Amino acid sequence: MRPRARVYAKTASETTAASVAKLKGALSGVVTEVQCTTVGGSGELTNSAASVSGTGTIEYTGCTVTLPAGKGCKVTGGAVTTKNLAATTSGQGKNEVKFTPNEGTEFASIPIEGCSNEALNNTFPVTGSLVATATGATLSTTHAGVTAQNTLKFGGVKAGLEGTITISMKEGNPITLT
Repeated sequence: MRPRARVYAKTASETTAASVAKLKGALSGVVTEVQCTTVGGSGELTNSAASVSGTGTIEYTGCTVTLPAGKGCKVTGGAVTTKNLAATTSGQGKNEVKFTPNEGTEFASIPIEGCSNEALNNTFPVTGSLVATATGATLSTTHAGVTAQNTLKFGGVKAGLEGTITISMKEGNPITLT
């Protein structure tokens, strides 16, 4: 049986507060950072004796373009929802979970508008994969760690993702990933 899981916004300070997720890369040669204040989502997990695997989507809301500053850029609609993603601990190091698109290479697409730099007014794909570190039910990534993996691209250029998410049962109980 595959239990329904959810990702919820209380992802910092032992799941008592939300943390900001930040995606940073160089779009059209311009350092660009998108920050989202809330992370949510849903999916299914299968726990076997040897590994944990699952699929689901992640929903980022409260999204703004913080870099380049002062250029009028904004995320269209202020939200981004990933494509259906696959997650697994199989073949990963201790306390590591790998995320990949369930189909194809695209994680999500981020529409940006209103920029005084016309090259940034576009929809940019986020492609590739990344490995997060699990601490109990909380998964975390750092910009430096994901950038060093060299597997995540934002608009075709190496990118980093900083943030945390906590995985829980639909009823609210955290799911420890080991």
